[in-house]
Amino acid sequence: MTKHLRDTFARDNLPPPEQFPEFSNLAELEYLEKLNYANFFLDDAVAEGYRERLVIISPEEEYTYERLQKAAN
Repeated sequence: MTKHLRDTFARDNLPPPEQFPEFSNLAELEYLEKLNYANFFLDDAVAEGYRERLVIISPEEEYTYERLQKAAN
């Protein structure tokens, strides 16, 4: 597998668990019937040159923006 830079900004800057917000009444929220942010998060990222950057990292697999875009399409 190609070596990629890992973006750990979000994970490194999370507050401690005791400071996490308390979520309640989530069932009461009204969501749109369809939400599609693939264009913004995938297509635009690939077009802006992030094709080979890692976007999902798990113990089993790693996805670049391009690989995730192809899987989504």
